[in-house]
Amino acid sequence: MTTIIPIPAFRDNYIWAVRNGANAAVVDPGDAAPVLAWLDANGVHLSAIIATHHHADHVGGVAELRSTYDVPVFGPAREAIPRRTHALSEGDRIEVPGVGLACALLDIPGHTAGHIAYYTTGDDPLLFCGDTLFAAGCGRIFEGTPEQMWSSLSKLAALPAATRVYCGHEYTLANLAFAQAVEPGNDDVRARIARERVKRDRNVPTLPSTIGDELATNPFLRAGLPGVMAAASAHAKRPLASVVDSFATLRQMMRDVQIAGGKIEVRQFTTPTDIVALPESLVFNCTGLGSRNLFGDQELQPVRGQLAILEPQPEVRYAALGNFGYMFPRADGILLGGTFERGIWDATPQPLDISRIVALQKQFFEGFRCTA
Repeated sequence: MTTIIPIPAFRDNYIWAVRNGANAAVVDPGDAAPVLAWLDANGVHLSAIIATHHHADHVGGVAELRSTYDVPVFGPAREAIPRRTHALSEGDRIEVPGVGLACALLDIPGHTAGHIAYYTTGDDPLLFCGDTLFAAGCGRIFEGTPEQMWSSLSKLAALPAATRVYCGHEYTLANLAFAQAVEPGNDDVRARIARERVKRDRNVPTLPSTIGDELATNPFLRAGLPGVMAAASAHAKRPLASVVDSFATLRQMMRDVQIAGGKIEVRQFTTPTDIVALPESLVFNCTGLGSRNLFGDQELQPVRGQLAILEPQPEVRYAALGNFGYMFPRADGILLGGTFERGIWDATPQPLDISRIVALQKQFFEGFRCTA
């Protein structure tokens, strides 16, 4: 029987060992040391090496493994893979020696120019997709275009929903936090966060996921849905021209957080003591609509406000507050607000209120006259 075992490497990589009896093939061995240690500890012989793309954290251990074991090395035809013996591209099929695994190939460029994926069909389909599709996320676009990456993800999304997805990194909880920011009302995302957090608390991998999981919770596969496009459009501060535009904007949204030195974390608070124990020196609005239950104070009431954000204008160096609402500039745009609705638990944006805020601001500033 074939089993798939994760071998942790570096900070968050997984090298996948495909084992059948005394033989195993490894997928994306970025480091030889943990693979050699696992083989020795389990009395297993290496029968093949499989690579999805050329990045060092996925192929850095290939040469050493190949020097120790005289085995075939499968890899993308359009990339330089150390000691590669079989160059592959979409339409090829392989039988992985020693483990009884028959795979078909897909070209999935975007993360890298020649990235490939290996997948199987039948009653228990599986997918090795490297750094193109992650659990609730996708890889950065280093050598391709958003159009290529969207096309590649669409290929993977078209696989059967039961397909098990083995990707290259443990990014799941951070990706799900982003997914929840994009779709705060998605119950599948909320349930998956709870499910995957339990695994990580036990130091168990969240992988594999399934294509069905990704279709329900991965914002990058859901980029064409109206709610996801609306979130992307709000970040871009412009209408979006296409699903590719939406996808590219989502990718940039996530990158903007990283560039700013931020990170997305999912945390659960059950008592006020949990908040006091946070290492951060400043905590702002971290509990949101859950505050009433968290603090056990039924007098706490939400105050809903609607916001509009204008394009950044560096020359605006003042703020304003009055009956028209409020306005203040930030690096990412000019923030307009002015509604304070008490006791409203619905967080759905209200387009009519937002339009009214903009109209009041426009009326106020049109009243300015230069007398000099």
